[in-house]
Amino acid sequence: MKKSWKFIIYTILFVSLYLIFEIFLDITIFPRNEDLVVIFAFILFLILRLLIVAIFIYLFYRNYIKG
Repeated sequence: MKKSWKFIIYTILFVSLYLIFEIFLDITIFPRNEDLVVIFAFILFLILRLLIVAIFIYLFYRNYIKG
């Protein structure tokens, strides 16, 4: 029971950080004109976003499926 409460708190923190990251991505990348630096930064943020999702799936698998 203690482990599940800890995981719920971490999940809420993670989701809030992820939403802040998404808002930051929308504000900083998309309104600019599309030169090479912006495209490179967009690809970098996309890789970071996929990495965050992969970490979240791993934590979910480790805590809930394995028990």
